[in-house]
Amino acid sequence: MKEIVRLLEPREKRILAGLAALLGVLAVCLVILAWSTGGAVQRQAARVKTLDRQAGAAERERTSLRAEVSRWEDARLDSQALRRDRFYRERNGVNDLRLDLQKIFSGVGLEFPQAKFDYVELDKEQARKVEVSFNFSGSYALLKRFLADVEKQPRFLFVERVNFLNIDSSSGNLLLKVTLAAYYGI
Repeated sequence: MKEIVRLLEPREKRILAGLAALLGVLAVCLVILAWSTGGAVQRQAARVKTLDRQAGAAERERTSLRAEVSRWEDARLDSQALRRDRFYRERNGVNDLRLDLQKIFSGVGLEFPQAKFDYVELDKEQARKVEVSFNFSGSYALLKRFLADVEKQPRFLFVERVNFLNIDSSSGNLLLKVTLAAYYGI
């Protein structure tokens, strides 16, 4: 190899020396670049892992939110069905309530008594409460059947109060003041 170098002219030796220096500089640059990008690649890999975890968490959150939205939509539909099917309707006035009460009374074999209707606005609930008060006279068994029929009503009709006015000890008949509450959707 020394002999080959001796055969080279000084100009060719300078060119080879320059190329060797350039090759050395390039090798050093390549080592520095490999060293610096190796850390960057590791940082990018860690960042990709972090982003993958965040994407997974976001997907789980999205799925959870979709389920929650679905539950709220179901609740809205249930609320609409409740208002449509369970509340008495304002446009029909008290006619539907009177018909239901007559049906209950006739079902237990009683005449529909004289009743007092009181109206209460429930602004927060967007409803109107109608209290129907009347005197009830009959046996305990009749009262039980009456209360069972009220409870079976598909609409919002509830027993609000039962006040015992008198109990006939010889016949066992009760004289009661009964207050029912019906609810109208506004």
